[in-house]
Amino acid sequence: MEHAASLNFVDPDEFQEALAPTVGESRIRPARGADFHVRLTLKPKEKVGLFTARANSIQVHQEPRLPFYGINLPLGRPLTVSQASHPHEFLDDINLTRPDRPIDIKAAMDCRILVVILYREMMQEHVARLSRSTRPLESRMQTGLSMKTPDGHALVRSLARLWSEPVSGGQSPGAQIRLAELEDEVITNYILAATGTGNYADQSSPNIAPHCLRLAEDYLCARLDQPISRAELAAASGASIRTLSRAFMRRHGKGPMQFLKARRLDAAYRALLGATPESTSVTKVALRYGFNHLGKFASDYRQAFRESPSATLRG
Repeated sequence: MEHAASLNFVDPDEFQEALAPTVGESRIRPARGADFHVRLTLKPKEKVGLFTARANSIQVHQEPRLPFYGINLPLGRPLTVSQASHPHEFLDDINLTRPDRPIDIKAAMDCRILVVILYREMMQEHVARLSRSTRPLESRMQTGLSMKTPDGHALVRSLARLWSEPVSGGQSPGAQIRLAELEDEVITNYILAATGTGNYADQSSPNIAPHCLRLAEDYLCARLDQPISRAELAAASGASIRTLSRAFMRRHGKGPMQFLKARRLDAAYRALLGATPESTSVTKVALRYGFNHLGKFASDYRQAFRESPSATLRG
């Protein structure tokens, strides 16, 4: 059974050297002051690079012509990313990086992030199989993805399942097949999300009421830590509950309250993955997101992420 490897760095130059074999040359410094401390937790897989980073403050710069595509998933703290000199703060969004653009990331305080590395050559092979296209993926990809969309939700869930999957040299053939399937799921979800060709792209039916649906999605996702009634949601969106239910079912495959529960579970996962047992507890996180029955929360959490909340918190 694999245990996550943890590494601590107090020297940014040493940290750069440690990352170089995986991500190439980069410049890493504290975002404020001179104090620097980063803790990496690595979950090595076969095809996908996967690790979490916690830093007191950090700024990272990499020049284009990178050998990889990347995913930066904030874990409860905002992350500022610059693309073409335009800074954008990511908190409820996923940052998608591409080989042909520089990476400029800054977190001034308490950075917590899940980083995924997808190597360019491997990705192009997957793109060719998935879309039968030889065009480079970066020629049609976006760099930001909302976690409230079906594509964002699917990517977060597949990353969580891959993170929880153990790896060891003595794996059984069945375990090796399962790992390969999980990695392919992450890669496929990334391609569909990055190119806008996943479920969220299909909004053609007039029955979806897109304006009211977006208002409802935004209202729910902005209040994950607050109680919300159906009547309150209907008033905020300007649509009846029946209309909203049909719209949510068409786009998300679930009603608005089940949508809310799924996004609360995602938020709880990111909070636990980005924390430590010394800084919080499973009970605190569950109650923060409205899960008052802790046994049911643990059961739903394990079904969604294939591990217990306490296992996520322990890293």
